[in-house]
This record gives sequence, C-alpha cells and structure tokens, in this order.
Amino acid sequence: MLKLPCSFYPKKNRDGSPRPDPHQHLADEFERPLAELHETWVIPDPRTAQIERPKEQVSGLKERLAARDQQIGALTDFRERALSQIAALRMEIERLRDVLAAPSNVRALPNSSRASAPYGSCS
Repeated sequence: MLKLPCSFYPKKNRDGSPRPDPHQHLADEFERPLAELHETWVIPDPRTAQIERPKEQVSGLKERLAARDQQIGALTDFRERALSQIAALRMEIERLRDVLAAPSNVRALPNSSRASAPYGSCS
C-alpha cells in the first residue's frame, strides 16, 4: 500500500499516546479509496465518471430550465391580467368622462378651494 509522507500520520506523545496531525483528514481522504481498491480488487473506470458527471449536470440544467419556464409562464399570465385591468380602467374612465360631458343629471363634484388635504386623509 502506498504511504504518504510522515507528516500526514499521527505522531506519538512522549508517553506513547497518539497525537493527531492537523492534516490527518487529508491522509484519511487519500487512504479511503486505496483501502476500497485493496478490498474489492476492482479499479473504477474513470470514463464512467466522465460520462456520468455531464449527465448529472444536464439533468440539473433541465430542472432549472423547467422551473424558469414555469416562472416565465406565471409572469406572462400576470402581465396579461395587469394589462387587461388597465384597459378596463381606461375604458371606465372614458365612459365616465363621456357621461359627465353629455347633458344629464350627473354633476361633477366641485373642486375644493383649500389646497390642503381633507381631514383624516393619509396625505
């Protein structure tokens, strides 16, 4: 089995107890695949990893694209509703202006002579 430099292995205190090295996690990460290889005697094919990694990335991108399409659809629906409401309000304003301009019993409210906001308003 391949051994790493001595600095990656636990040192011993003067009394013989093990003292872990600050880089022990690196040694463990290096030795774990080697131990699995030693136990199974199967060398993993790097080509499968090279094939699987892009497949996972593509599936993730497809999920993001589907979520974005759904969000765009919702925003388009919202925009259409907002535009139709604006058009309906404009038509109602024009209708009220026409009713006000035509001779009828509908009268316009007088303009306030004072410039300040009425009592209790938020302004």
